[in-house]
Amino acid sequence: MNTPALLKGTTIRMWDGSLKNIEDITNGEFVQSFDMHIDGADNAHLRFNKVQKAEILSISKRTEEHLVTLTLDNDTTLTTTLDYPMNMQHSSGSACASEELHGICHHSGWEVYRPDLYYELTGNGSSGNEYSTDMPPLGEGDEVWWDSGVNPPTHINDGIWVDDWVEEEYRITSLKEEKGSFEVYAIEGLKDGLTVWANNILVGTETVVNGGFPTSITGSGDEIRAHWEKVKDEVETADMDLRIKAFKMQNGVWPADKGDILEWHEKNGIDIE
Repeated sequence: MNTPALLKGTTIRMWDGSLKNIEDITNGEFVQSFDMHIDGADNAHLRFNKVQKAEILSISKRTEEHLVTLTLDNDTTLTTTLDYPMNMQHSSGSACASEELHGICHHSGWEVYRPDLYYELTGNGSSGNEYSTDMPPLGEGDEVWWDSGVNPPTHINDGIWVDDWVEEEYRITSLKEEKGSFEVYAIEGLKDGLTVWANNILVGTETVVNGGFPTSITGSGDEIRAHWEKVKDEVETADMDLRIKAFKMQNGVWPADKGDILEWHEKNGIDIE
């Protein structure tokens, strides 16, 4: 199996802040990255971790015949192989879509368009049709982490949410499969990093693939995708109901610097009724 790859022409944010087409990047160059393997890193909020100076160790070129293009509501597009992992800001249906519920929403972590292909790639299953239950499918309405060219203040990196930083919010409006002959590039080695900014969207690299996901379910590709979409909806609905109840218990006010509202109630031994 090949490493997930990006279409030729995709721009990558370099360490000095400039943008460079992926096909023009060479080994030994440095990019802006985040890494969930450092002390204190938060996998679900990678955007607010410390920015890493990551070195490109290996980048490869190949031809693919089947890709997927996601389009955002700001008209940005990104074309990748079907198994490309992305670190998402919010999944569709998140309470964060509602301004009055700001501060009680959750972040979704890693998603991929075809979890079945991604799981097969990690090599954790024996049959080739087993899938990670930790890697839901990308969908319309999902919200990406967006690169504005400016990183959050350092005090956010210290785990404190503040009012002087507003994260830009852009959502996926369509996912379209593309067939033909496409030149793609895969970052197969990245030192001191886990992610890159690709067309201003936060995506993973080969490091994510090597991490693997241990749990699995089985079935055909269509069955698994339908199953995951159903599970995703059920989990989000239950989670949002609980968050809204907690929000109402706080009289509709939840300062962002208090962190996740469910975690706060659990930590303080307060039942949500």
